[in-house]
Amino acid sequence: FCLSATIGSIVDLGGRWVRSLAASHTVPALAFHTYTEEAGLVFSGDTGPNDEFWRQVNGVPNLKYLIIETAFANREQDLAVTAKHLFPIQLGQELGPFGITVNAVAPGFQRTSPDYERQWQSYSPEQQAGLIGRTALRRPGEPADIAHAVMFFASDYAGFITGQTLSVSGSP
Repeated sequence: FCLSATIGSIVDLGGRWVRSLAASHTVPALAFHTYTEEAGLVFSGDTGPNDEFWRQVNGVPNLKYLIIETAFANREQDLAVTAKHLFPIQLGQELGPFGITVNAVAPGFQRTSPDYERQWQSYSPEQQAGLIGRTALRRPGEPADIAHAVMFFASDYAGFITGQTLSVSGSP
């Protein structure tokens, strides 16, 4: 689908549909709108500022979820602009006029997947202790640490915070 799709292409997956949307990137790229009759989700992983994308998103009926990758941190905004990627401050500026806040959570090392667990197990006891020792809180992160940060950003307490990246790494 991705290799031959053009903007506006729709694939029917038996009651679920995927439609390609405009993305703005240094190489050809698309965003995607997946939907059923009840709800829709829009995802873009490779886009910079893009009026056509937002026009299409604003026309999505029953949009329930908008997932936009910001591959670069705010401190890397020059690189993000060159690569045509949004970064949290910029995405916050794009969505702020609609009352939407945009924030990012940057997790530290966590043993939350088979790959990270293999990485952890590949370290000697001394290396494991060194990794923990370099963390101000002297412990590895847990999924709940990330969940709590996300819950904060999704709460009314963060209603006037936008464009920020919160490091959840156990260190300043």
